[in-house]
Amino acid sequence: MSMRTPVELRNDAWECLQQAEQAPAQRDKAILLILAQGWASLADEMERLFACSEADAEAPPAAAQSGAGHDTAGAN
Repeated sequence: MSMRTPVELRNDAWECLQQAEQAPAQRDKAILLILAQGWASLADEMERLFACSEADAEAPPAAAQSGAGHDTAGAN
């Protein structure tokens, strides 16, 4: 089973909203609205995690950062 994308999760949220509009019973509407909110929240969290992993991948390695800003010329 592959991981769902944020777009797919948002589509699931949209489907729940559409079904909630057509649901005859208040209880069913409420459940579908809760599900829609859950799918949307999960999509938001996945986007946040993807953004963090992309930022980590673009950051220079820690070893390169440790020497940054230190002038070693004429240290003798």
